[in-house]
Order: sequence, then structure tokens, then C-alpha cells
Amino acid sequence: MTDDTKSNLRRECRAHRAARQGARSEADPERLAHFFLGHVSPRPNSRIAGYWPIDAEIDVLPLLGRLSRLGYDLCLPVVVDGRRTLSFRSWQPSDPLEAAAFGTCVPLEGSPEVVPQMLIIPVIAFDNRGRRLGYGGGYYDCTLSALASTGSVSVGVAFEDQHIEKVPTEPHDMVLDWIITEERARRTCPS
Repeated sequence: MTDDTKSNLRRECRAHRAARQGARSEADPERLAHFFLGHVSPRPNSRIAGYWPIDAEIDVLPLLGRLSRLGYDLCLPVVVDGRRTLSFRSWQPSDPLEAAAFGTCVPLEGSPEVVPQMLIIPVIAFDNRGRRLGYGGGYYDCTLSALASTGSVSVGVAFEDQHIEKVPTEPHDMVLDWIITEERARRTCPS
């Protein structure tokens, strides 16, 4: 597999996701939250990392709001210059945010840095083996690798039509524990 193969697939899948944006249902984020909460069981008092949706990603804000109301501590990822692993800052839905790299929003500088036990991760494409195609920066793969010894749980989220037969992989690519869409939950790596 070449970098071009993955780059071309990434470009095609992003174009597909963007083209389908107008066909999405307003109920999709709530349906995603329903499947997540019905299948994934975060440990009590877990800290859960979400993300601020960009670029036609499925909206996880309703899910994060429900997790907050259930008493979970939340955090959002932050890209730190010169680092391949993500940093995470504590966050709740009522907290202010600031604009950051890649068009996303992050908790204000000075918010406590924390380590999540569960990560909700956007995907561009996924397969049934728990392989994901991301944006190509390697941030989540490096972060999941760094957290592997902690027992953290990784949950990829996407629209069901982002499923493909096989995501091309490289040795550094990390497998997700779960894939949740607006239509179903897939347990990919039993713990």
C-alpha cells in the first residue's frame, strides 16, 4: 500500500461524506447517542474525550450533553505544536471554547489537562475490523498507542454510509474498540 492509495481513498471518502451532508437527518445525532448509550458502558466516574465536530462529521454534541448529565467528566482534544499525541483539556457543555487549528474549537488555555479513559473519535471511513481512516495526521493513532497501557477504550463514530469493505492499514494504525453510527453499534475488539 502506498501513501497515495490512502490519500486518494481519504479524498474520495471525504467528498462522499460532504456530498451526503444535505441528505442527513436532524435525528442522526440523537440516534447515535441512543446506540452509544445502549451499547457502550463507560465505567462510573470515567473521563470521556469527545471532539468538536467539523467538516461534515457526525455531531456528537447531543451525546456529550447526555454524558455530562449522566455525571461523566468530559474533555476535548487539543493539538500541541511539536507533539504527535493529543493533549486533553477538561470541558463541560456550558464551558467557553476558543478557535483552534483545523477549524475546531477547544477548551480555553488554562483549563486543566486530563487523561481520558474513553475516547470518542471521528472517522472518515471504517470497516468491520475496527480500522479507521482519519485525516492523515496520525494524532489519534499516536494518542491511542500512548494510552494503550492504561486500558482506555476507543469508540469511533461516523455515519453508517461511511462503512467500507476494507480500510488500508499500516503497522502504526490502531484498531478501535467500537464503531457507533446512527444505525448500529459494532463491538470490534472485545476487552
